[in-house]
Amino acid sequence: MVAELVSAVVTWAGIGWLLDRWLDTAPWLLLIGILIGSATGFYLVLLRSNRMWAKATMPGRTVAGSSDDDGNTTEGASSGKGGTD
Repeated sequence: MVAELVSAVVTWAGIGWLLDRWLDTAPWLLLIGILIGSATGFYLVLLRSNRMWAKATMPGRTVAGSSDDDGNTTEGASSGKGGTD
């Protein structure tokens, strides 16, 4: 998530900087690019965190490595590591 936030800011700041050099409007488009990048980055982080939250709280599903009400762990259950030999 941090990478999405940083890359959005860097990308939009770079676009603003390039437009400033081309249009000779420094530093205004750079500042606008930083603002757009920040807003975009926070929006992407919000989307990802909502998806992660929804996946973690789905009824009937547990997160790998977590325990159920009886204290049994679910780690390796989907890969067949926790079965009997």
